[in-house]
Amino acid sequence: MSAPALSSEELMAELESRMERQNVVTIVEEIDDSKQNFASSLIEKSVEEKEKLDPTVESEVLSLEEEFVNGILSKFYPSGRRPSSPPIDFFSFYFELLEKMALSERSKPKHKTEQLGLTPKPELDLHSMFFEKLIPMCVDSHLQVVLMRKLNGMIFNTTFVKGFCTDRNWIQKSLDYLKNSDLNENSFPVHSEILTLIQILCLFNIKPNEMKSLYEAIRSPWSKPYWYLLVCLLQKMALQREEPSCFFDFNGRSSGLILPPFKWPASAYSFFTWIHVDSFEDPLKNSKYAYHPRLFSFSTEDQSQSIEGYFWNSKLHVITKNKSKVETKPFKFDFEEKKWYALMITHEYHLFRSSKICLYINGEFVDENFLIYPKIDDELIMCHIGTAGYSDLDELKRDQPIIAQFGNVYLLDTCLSAIDVKKVFELGPNYQPKLTSETDVIVGRKGTNLIIDKRIAGKFYFGYSPRAVDGLMCLDIIEGDLRKSATKMEGVHQWFTLGLNEITWNINGVKNLLALFTQTGPNATEIQLQQDPTPLFQLLNTLITNSNSPFIEEMNELNGFQILGFLLERIPSVHFTVDTVTSLEKLATSLESDEENFSDFVKNILLNYRLWIFTSPSVQLQLTKLIGTLIVKHQNYFRNEIGLETFFDILALFYWIPPINKKNLFVDQKTIEKRAPVEEIVKIRMYLLKMVILLFQTGGLRWDEAFVVIRYR
Repeated sequence: MSAPALSSEELMAELESRMERQNVVTIVEEIDDSKQNFASSLIEKSVEEKEKLDPTVESEVLSLEEEFVNGILSKFYPSGRRPSSPPIDFFSFYFELLEKMALSERSKPKHKTEQLGLTPKPELDLHSMFFEKLIPMCVDSHLQVVLMRKLNGMIFNTTFVKGFCTDRNWIQKSLDYLKNSDLNENSFPVHSEILTLIQILCLFNIKPNEMKSLYEAIRSPWSKPYWYLLVCLLQKMALQREEPSCFFDFNGRSSGLILPPFKWPASAYSFFTWIHVDSFEDPLKNSKYAYHPRLFSFSTEDQSQSIEGYFWNSKLHVITKNKSKVETKPFKFDFEEKKWYALMITHEYHLFRSSKICLYINGEFVDENFLIYPKIDDELIMCHIGTAGYSDLDELKRDQPIIAQFGNVYLLDTCLSAIDVKKVFELGPNYQPKLTSETDVIVGRKGTNLIIDKRIAGKFYFGYSPRAVDGLMCLDIIEGDLRKSATKMEGVHQWFTLGLNEITWNINGVKNLLALFTQTGPNATEIQLQQDPTPLFQLLNTLITNSNSPFIEEMNELNGFQILGFLLERIPSVHFTVDTVTSLEKLATSLESDEENFSDFVKNILLNYRLWIFTSPSVQLQLTKLIGTLIVKHQNYFRNEIGLETFFDILALFYWIPPINKKNLFVDQKTIEKRAPVEEIVKIRMYLLKMVILLFQTGGLRWDEAFVVIRYR
């Protein structure tokens, strides 16, 4: 039985009672269909009346970011009269807020809310605030560019702000913003700065899902104006890093590594790490005590014997204390903030002359001093990296924590020579000595010994890596003994700044790179690339020349150059230029040591004249000269693997001269018109015939080759 119809008075009474209980919610679902329109209009009217009485209703539909900006506006313009575009001073609050939130994130234990099982409080989306609220407020595009450059400079110069932004998916959000924004004369400068922002963050750290989005963006039609810049970004990401890809981040507040007790080397030591100092300024700016941020601090329990390294006036000082004897020596080298250094300190004890301490930066000797060697008999109990860990008499209760990033940290019981220091540096910032029993190891580790040029260079005392961290425990990477593990203080985080090689390997590697030679069309279909592929060849070359990249092996497994040759055939010939051939020449040089891939490259790219026959004559001539150069360098390969027949087929199928004979029935008039002029074809034929002669200059003409020549004629 259907419900009885309600009168207008009864309906209004029911609505008013429900609105009181539910604070004006939609209840039309339970009302008879015939009364729905009437009820809906009544609710809308009630909401409008309630908004007039309670202005807070409007704020409920505003985002957190909008409410915050509106609050700043009301304070900046208390009268309520606002200009069409605020002055640049107005936007200073945003940069202070970004730094404050990034510092707050850096100063607390990472993922504390997750560890405690708490629901994190909603926070301001600073990316959305900047691009969706603040940038549109600027009527003048010049002001937008100024703000973008200020933002990029702040992120570029501050490690913890980079980490804050990458943690909050700014790469993905920026790509989405570009995709959904209109490109015009006024917006292009701003979009260029956004691409710079994406580059800064990608070179710091990019997640697999963001890398996948970047690949998809490059192939998408909307990215055509930015295609070259995005591919160049991939090239920069593929380069060898000049800083550690993983490092400890010491926030300067309750930060440092606490090492287990150990005995100090008796006669020599070498301390080595990669370090990047964010700031030498005192984080407690109003403190009346001196700030000498520590590189390391090793002390006995009663502090009567110790050795410490600390920074003062941008210089590194080393202080040794042996009961009543205290000596401090500075090094004559000014460290710059926000710059990575490979730092090596060597110190050797001499019985009959003064002990010498040396400083090496990036593998090069920079300074030396005569300093008492710390002959410490007792066990070192208070051992720290990046902090003093105790309060000394001169500086009261200051722990002297440094605001910096550290790569791997090592201590050896030997004074490495300048040559050995150079070799250790050349291994790169991500090198980690591996346990091996091989006899041909050049630089590595056997047990606890450092091996350089097949000789024992010294013994490791400890080694700690940000990659070997479990909770607050930093494992000793030399012996793997849990008793030698260090403890990470709460103010220390680890950052993993993965590059293109590592990320690409996690998302189908070579397949994604080869897909860049196509584009995504309507309905997600694949269409031919409408760009000059030269930057992509340069990217391939960068990946191949990277000795740590698995790219070349995967290309071999997938027959990558065969696939690439097929994809290149679909690209309009107008996009191939002389620069394309130049990039192929560099790629050929990089592949020469890999016979299989070099052969695939020559057969499927260089000698695949279906790619080149309709390009400009200058491109075809440049390519032919390149092939001639390779024949001179690899004569046996071209004669035995490629053969004369290949070159005669190229002459017959691609570089024939009209009138057309019966062998060329597949040629139509349009094909003839697309080819180079006859005089250019004659010139290229001459070069091809010279290459044929080069093949059998040594050893004479074999009978099978003579048969090929006769048949062609």
